[in-house]
Amino acid sequence: MCAKRRIHERPAAKRRTPLPPPAESDWPRYVPALIVAGLVAVSFAEILAGMNGLWASDLSAYHHPLKQIFASVVGQGTFPFWNPYLSGGQPLAANPAFQTFYPPNWLVLLPPFAYWFQLHIILHVVIAGWGMLVFTRRLGLSRAVCLIGAVAFALGAPYLSLLVRLPFLFSLAWLPWLLTAVDHLITKPCARTFGIMAIVVGLQSLLGEPTVFVQSMVLALVLVIWRSQEGKLRRNLISLGGSIGAGVLLAAVQLLPAIDHARDSVRADGFTWQISSNWSMPLSRLLEMFYPAVFRLFPGEAGQHALSGMYPFRIDAYISEIYLGILPAVVLLAGLLTWHRAARWAVGISLPFILLALGSHIPVWRLLYDMGLARSIRYPEKFILGALFVLLIGALFVLQQILNGDKALRRTAVAMTIAWLVVGTILAFSNTGADPSVPIEVRRLDGTMYGLWALLRGGVAIGLLMTGVHHATKSWVAAALFLIALDSSFVHTRTASRMPSSFFEPPAIASELSPQRDEYRLFHHAYWEDWLGDLSADPHFAPGDNAWLLRNGMFGYRSASWGFQSVFDDDIDQTGLRNSEELRAAMLEARRKSGFWPAPVLHAADVRYTIEFRPEDSRQGSPDSWLPVFARDLGAKERYFLARELRPPLEGSALVNTMVRGEIGARVAYSDAGVTSPASGTVTVVSETPNRVELDVAAEGNGFLVVGITGHKYWKAGVDGTAVPLHRTNTAFQGLIVPDGKHRIVLEYRNPLILMGGVVSIVTLLLLVGGVLLEATRRTAAMSRVVD
Repeated sequence: MCAKRRIHERPAAKRRTPLPPPAESDWPRYVPALIVAGLVAVSFAEILAGMNGLWASDLSAYHHPLKQIFASVVGQGTFPFWNPYLSGGQPLAANPAFQTFYPPNWLVLLPPFAYWFQLHIILHVVIAGWGMLVFTRRLGLSRAVCLIGAVAFALGAPYLSLLVRLPFLFSLAWLPWLLTAVDHLITKPCARTFGIMAIVVGLQSLLGEPTVFVQSMVLALVLVIWRSQEGKLRRNLISLGGSIGAGVLLAAVQLLPAIDHARDSVRADGFTWQISSNWSMPLSRLLEMFYPAVFRLFPGEAGQHALSGMYPFRIDAYISEIYLGILPAVVLLAGLLTWHRAARWAVGISLPFILLALGSHIPVWRLLYDMGLARSIRYPEKFILGALFVLLIGALFVLQQILNGDKALRRTAVAMTIAWLVVGTILAFSNTGADPSVPIEVRRLDGTMYGLWALLRGGVAIGLLMTGVHHATKSWVAAALFLIALDSSFVHTRTASRMPSSFFEPPAIASELSPQRDEYRLFHHAYWEDWLGDLSADPHFAPGDNAWLLRNGMFGYRSASWGFQSVFDDDIDQTGLRNSEELRAAMLEARRKSGFWPAPVLHAADVRYTIEFRPEDSRQGSPDSWLPVFARDLGAKERYFLARELRPPLEGSALVNTMVRGEIGARVAYSDAGVTSPASGTVTVVSETPNRVELDVAAEGNGFLVVGITGHKYWKAGVDGTAVPLHRTNTAFQGLIVPDGKHRIVLEYRNPLILMGGVVSIVTLLLLVGGVLLEATRRTAAMSRVVD
């Protein structure tokens, strides 16, 4: 009988051995949450005060314009079906890049936009910190270690580097909340935990960031396997799958139109190998997990920092910082050297993410690409985020063991810190700088300061590891938080760099353009001249002030930040409709071959102003006031007109050659509408909103109305209330046949999949709420019977 009992109990002995009960401080439960929020507020104090704002990289070039477009369209009292501001018009709500249905994004609808845009970013830093607090507490760690982990996650270098990559920042903020919900679901399954799990999955799904979502689901699966009790794994896997399915249904309002939009966009063809494998993380960069910006300290072959030469076609990393922080780094190394279980598991779980992040540097990514699994994913380096999260969790478990009195671990961690200090000091004091234009004396001084900074951080870390014994006092925790803040401060001066509030006000060039901004479009010659490698663009850019130059010249999407509509824009996120991308590509090819931009095409696209480089470098004043470009007024244009001639459609090389030869005439339309000799007439705009256009047209016979709005299958047209077909016109735009006489023409854009997805989302939400209420009612009834 005893033998049978021992055999029966043997599997239980292999389960995870819980940590000794941690000695807790006398803090109330809410104090760590207040500390996290307070530290975030201090870190971004000048932004919260409205003095400065985040601006770097994609923030000013991409996210700020897109959020402004969303706010502008909704501010006009219309549902954001259509975006009239970029590339002659594109779908808005169907494109997840706008985050139309993501509730925290609605903060940008509040005035003033510039302030709430910044605030909704900082809000997610708090959400991330609070989520880490809750999750690590759920894993059994002490409040002191949980607080350290929350601050190391939310204010650490990797997460702060995502301040310029908002979909990743937002999606990763919900990861610890997701894992907390998973743990609740498998340890205390009920309708309430099922619903919470589904809501968090839904929030991540609404963001439309597939790589973080996949990593989150993998970690959720790992957690279920690890935490499931004997005999309950199957039940827990079913619960996990059900909650994920419910979360996806909650996000149907975004996912249904997004999938449909992807089929109409350039993503339908998949990415080339060059695009898919671009931003593959070099293996050597893993060293940056343990020492910050090590490859930025020394110059590379091209004269810039060494990191700039590690990525083909790029000058920097996609995830710019992967440094874990000195305290997590040294305790994780100590855990590995002493073969600590948590450290081993963390490395094992993170290894698949690391392999994927290496991308083209190993055969795995090529194999996935050839199988078709990676053709719709860009930038493999994004998968390092899952690895960094797991390694931080492993480091926290090791730190907890040190605080619980493990002397061997403490000695090893101190030795690792001393080694970190020695290596870091040698690197810093031998640093000659990555910018050869800076005098060698200045670079050596910078290296000395960097070395002294490393000594300070290392000294604090050694003191913490030697004094933290079983009971972490409040002063010890305060010192640890100071170390984390000090350790990640370099991110605040680079990736999370600030600009004064005046940076987000309209540049001077905006006042030179007509105030009726919705009646014409811009075409940015200068942007494409620079992109095409025109040497005349070089004198207009100089190190140190490019941010102001790009802002002052409204390069890229920036014109939309100030309410200007544009056409033939660069498709930054590869979500543009295929017809608009086809015309843009033909324009670029014609420019390469002929040296000029086809004027009739610009006319048909309603371009009134072209933004061009100044003929010579007449730089005057400070960088924040100098204009590198000027606006050339081409005269009033027409977005809607009756074509004087109709020709068969042109595609590919035929379209390019026709542009090069200058054979495209004014008011000549290319379409398969079948009108041989279209009649002339007049067009009067009655009203125009993003989703609807009303026109009065007087035709002197059967005419053909050219509509200078990008064509899409959900645009519908009616003549005097009767539906008529729209024809693809001038490659990217659309047109319709107008009968003889005076007519009221209405064009309207509605995406029916948004309504269908909205119904699915609402029904799913009601079912989840109903399940929670029904369960609460049953519990109340059961308690009443017990009392009776």
